[in-house]
Amino acid sequence: MDNISFIVERFFKAQKKEIIPYFDVEEIVQLIDYFIDEEDIDNLHEALKLGYELHPNNLQISIASVKTLILMEKFETALESIEKIAHKENKELVLLQLECYFGCRRPEDALLFLDELKAENCPHFEDAVVYMAGLLNDLEMHRKEALMFIKKSLTMFPDNFLLRTELCYNIELQGKTKEALDLCCQLIDENPFATEVWYMQGRLYAAEGDYEKAIDSLDFALTCLDDDEPDFEYELKQMKALYLYENASYEKAISVYKDLESNDFFDSTEVNPYLGECYMKMGDYENAYHALKKVFGHEDFDGEVSLIRNFLLCCIETGRKDEALDVLTETLKSYPDNIDDYPSIFEIMNDPFLSSYAKKKKRLTPGDMARDYLNHKYNYN
Repeated sequence: MDNISFIVERFFKAQKKEIIPYFDVEEIVQLIDYFIDEEDIDNLHEALKLGYELHPNNLQISIASVKTLILMEKFETALESIEKIAHKENKELVLLQLECYFGCRRPEDALLFLDELKAENCPHFEDAVVYMAGLLNDLEMHRKEALMFIKKSLTMFPDNFLLRTELCYNIELQGKTKEALDLCCQLIDENPFATEVWYMQGRLYAAEGDYEKAIDSLDFALTCLDDDEPDFEYELKQMKALYLYENASYEKAISVYKDLESNDFFDSTEVNPYLGECYMKMGDYENAYHALKKVFGHEDFDGEVSLIRNFLLCCIETGRKDEALDVLTETLKSYPDNIDDYPSIFEIMNDPFLSSYAKKKKRLTPGDMARDYLNHKYNYN
């Protein structure tokens, strides 16, 4: 059992016994960070309450309280809490204050705050500038402002690797792939262990249609990855599988997708549609059927047209015609507002059958409509 698991277990055991356990400051902060990552608000409040009881007026616990307010999107309250602390000496609080300004949609106040840091020779000014560049890049409506800010910042910190990485990302977001690739290669030459830059290079090669190089870049990114970044590892592997699929390397893509199934971050609604398509490309409709069926049973399934088409084909190809009829009937019942999209579901947009079918489709029950389509497309009867 790792340390955080032991701390969490002690916390829950104490709750069950209705006793107050003792944790040192480091343990309390780990516990709070764990509940923040899990977005477990109820236990987060309990952990904070315990932290203040055991270690009143502790700075690290106050910082954890600010993070909690940000998680709950109470940015104004978080700002008020930050301003009560002598925070400009603390790098984490400086960055959290910038985040709060953006959460409140006050980027102009963030810029004024940076001016204050610069005027006061704050030791964290450079870190704050880099963080600000990232916040601006994440706002689609502020991409041009982000570029201007980054270029101005680079006149102050021309050798800052992270700032130049943000510049490369901004250029990528503008769709200037070749320019971004050139800068990306320069950054990798300077630091061949920069995971984020390898990832960016992979995305850029994929945008150029060079999936072989994109996959190689993601492999380098995975090699450079720290052990404590499981969420980033999952994202890289998911992207690698997608590029393998786009490169028609279906067996390799399946292998990566299957590996993702054992991951804590696995989401069948994201992965299984691609996994199913990989099996279909290989003519393995049985495994494709099982992969896609997991999506149909998921609460987040929203009637995606291409997924319905693929699943119907898998049902027909594996002798499950009755299930195909049931699924299509239920789909037509569940999404009545999308009735004009049904011809695209049925793949008959350019079919002579459409003209006569379209005239009567709104008079048919969903079951009759589904049966008509399956008869026409797959000789259902």
